[in-house]
Amino acid sequence: MGSAATGRPGSGRGQGGGRAFAEPSGEPHAAQVAILRAQGRPAEASRRLCEHLQVVCSDADAWLELHALYLARQQARRAAFCIEELILVNPMAYMYHIRYAEILYTLGCGDKGTPEQLRSARKYFAHALELNPQGNTRALFGLLLCCAALSGSKKGAKERDTSELVPFVHAKLLEAYGQSPMRPMLVGVLSPAP
Repeated sequence: MGSAATGRPGSGRGQGGGRAFAEPSGEPHAAQVAILRAQGRPAEASRRLCEHLQVVCSDADAWLELHALYLARQQARRAAFCIEELILVNPMAYMYHIRYAEILYTLGCGDKGTPEQLRSARKYFAHALELNPQGNTRALFGLLLCCAALSGSKKGAKERDTSELVPFVHAKLLEAYGQSPMRPMLVGVLSPAP
């Protein structure tokens, strides 16, 4: 059936080519990507998502899906780009900042990692904590890991500001755990080794 028969623009083979990505609603691509993932074809799913995102660049769900596909294939730099786009779409979403910081931390701790990646990760964890200061233990632990990586390696041997940040993070973590049964374990973890 052509577009004249259905009354809908783009429904004929000549105009839309039968591609589901021309629809900005997002529904057709999501089903196709889910099928491709279930079939074990992540490269094809990534390609389809990229095509869709060229048309609808503000589709947060598609960016998250592409991010997950790249992470599953250990393509951290590409996953980081997806999260950067999400931060541009919604800069107040603290979880995007945390995810980006986690990727930067992972890259920074790798063989080819740089202290700048660890410092950037620390900044994004801190910003996530600014956006959501209550109960944001994921950002607090991320800050703690960044400080440990910067102070305990040759990459960041001259880090002075971690000495001020670590006590702050310890206090906030203890405050976040309050009267939790996990608090004694946390105190043991945060205590310096003898």
